[in-house]
Amino acid sequence: MNHLSESWPYDFVEVRWDDAETDHGWENESEIKTNGDLVTTFGLLVKKTRKHVVVAGSAYWNENDEQYSFNARTTIPRAMVKTIWVLIPKNTDPPVQAIDSIIGPGGTA
Repeated sequence: MNHLSESWPYDFVEVRWDDAETDHGWENESEIKTNGDLVTTFGLLVKKTRKHVVVAGSAYWNENDEQYSFNARTTIPRAMVKTIWVLIPKNTDPPVQAIDSIIGPGGTA
């Protein structure tokens, strides 16, 4: 069974969220800056809990476990999430034509 040609059981999303910052070195209190970058992450929304959302960049059907496996996961605390936009709803046909128009037929740019 070719699961990649079937509809996805996960939403393809855009998540905008406030990034956390780290710094090092000695600074006086008056010199400490908080930039608070807004980050945008695209991917499959593979898990939602009360405290976190998990977005994955890669997926494949794991025949041995009979479930999807994910890589390039970003776990974002919900308190940092500003918006989640569903770009391609789950259980819809894959946009093969759109992909061909972006990368060209046969996967060449």
